[in-house]
Amino acid sequence: MPRFLRQFGLRSLLLFCTLAAVCFGLWRWHMSWVDRQFELAAQIGEKDGQLRWETWGPAWLHETFGSRYFSQIVMVDWHRKRIKDEDLELLREISTLEILYLAGNPITDDGIAVLDDLPKIKRLALWSTRLTDESLKHVGKLKQLEALDIHYTQMTENGLAHLRGLKQLSLLRQDLLLTDQGIGHLQTMPNVQLERIQAEQLSEESLRWVGTQRGLTSLQLKHPQGDRWADGISAMTKLRQLQVSYGEMGDEQLRAILRANPLVLLELENVPVGDAALIPIEWLGSLRRVSLSETNVTPEAVLRIFGSDARKLELSIMSKDCINTQKPFTGPICQWQGEFQEDEWQHLALCHRLQELTIAHPLPNAEHLQGLASLKSLQSFTLHGPGSDALVGALAKLPHLSFIALRMSGGITANGYGQLKGAANLGRLYLSQCQINDEQFAEIAKISQLGALLISTSSITDAGIQPITSLGNLNELYLFDCPNLTGEALRTVSVLSKLQFLQLQNVPVDDIGLAHLHGMPKLQIVRITGTRFNPQAMSDLLDSLPARQPRKVSNPRY
Repeated sequence: MPRFLRQFGLRSLLLFCTLAAVCFGLWRWHMSWVDRQFELAAQIGEKDGQLRWETWGPAWLHETFGSRYFSQIVMVDWHRKRIKDEDLELLREISTLEILYLAGNPITDDGIAVLDDLPKIKRLALWSTRLTDESLKHVGKLKQLEALDIHYTQMTENGLAHLRGLKQLSLLRQDLLLTDQGIGHLQTMPNVQLERIQAEQLSEESLRWVGTQRGLTSLQLKHPQGDRWADGISAMTKLRQLQVSYGEMGDEQLRAILRANPLVLLELENVPVGDAALIPIEWLGSLRRVSLSETNVTPEAVLRIFGSDARKLELSIMSKDCINTQKPFTGPICQWQGEFQEDEWQHLALCHRLQELTIAHPLPNAEHLQGLASLKSLQSFTLHGPGSDALVGALAKLPHLSFIALRMSGGITANGYGQLKGAANLGRLYLSQCQINDEQFAEIAKISQLGALLISTSSITDAGIQPITSLGNLNELYLFDCPNLTGEALRTVSVLSKLQFLQLQNVPVDDIGLAHLHGMPKLQIVRITGTRFNPQAMSDLLDSLPARQPRKVSNPRY
């Protein structure tokens, strides 16, 4: 026996050998465990998984033995990798896992049971899956869980009962429809913060808890109880979207919310706020969309605040009268629904920067159209529905108007169309389903500045179209559903020396008619549908056009 061992007794030597054997055994077990982790990592990688490793222990260990056996897997990202339940079994042996992303995969509640063997999970993403409340039974066992994302799943507020008491949970992303029951479950999580709440029929107690969620960015409430719930919203300084329906709110409460919050979206339906609730638009720097339905806000206030800088405005009838305004570039867009009375048409004059106006609403009497005549910046006007000579007269006075589209706009006489001769900048006129006859067309043909003309669903005849030769600047012509025109009408069209684009649809022209277009000096594109002709006749026509070349022309708005 070596001399240095003689100083130890046999018992001490046995104890030393036993301890050494245990240490070497543990080290060997650890090496096997680490080797297995690398095998699992390779299999996860084969299924497009992304991993993150972390090392542990002092630096001298890594320098002496290398880092392989002092590393562990802490993250697996299988986001949208089409993994299934059987693939999740690879995770059972990775007990060091802290972050797991399983979003966007066809996994089920049975597969998610693997979480029972992963107690160290701190961040878990399950969004955009078919998981139900059953999965939350397994999630609720993760006592170290800090962040959970379950939006776009089949989970309900009932599943939150399985998460009760998770003390470490601080971030919960969800899109559940919450009631008092769901809020009650959330109240048992002392540190939880939500980014979004969608709730209905909340009691005043539940609404007070909602008011403590200062990190909310989106709040949607339906039928909130009481009249003081809105007081806490002004303290939510990160709130970007607020949607409230059928709730009590005062003017001062809404003003405080608009002042305090960087709202991007505001939607109110059947909320009794009035004109006094709105603040000047310059204070609404971040606001991009406002929807006011069945409130006490009047059209005058909407047009004064949101219309003064608007470039686009739509006035229509859906379930209710509707006003849409749009400011260029950064907004905001405003949608209002309520009752728009005849005497409120005059308030259109408040939109003095308006460039595009669309109306799908019955027109008022002539005396109430003066607001239109005040829109000196208007460039585009579209009407869906009956028109009047008074309307056309008001439009003719607008100095910058360059586009008019009328759809199903009966009620305008030949004299009414004749007033458009005074619209000096009118370059495009689209008349769809306006039942234009020969007499009316004769007046339309006097608008010599026109560059584009569309006539749809018209009774115009070959004789009636002859005045079109007066439109010397016309370069685009669209004739749709004009059954009384024949190939002879194309003889008249051929006189238009500047015409570049011609489209006919359901106009009974023939090969002889196409021959009249041969050699037109500027004509480049001819489109004919809904009638029969010899393809060779079209080919001959195109070959005869000296200016013919590929050119993109968008379909007309009508």
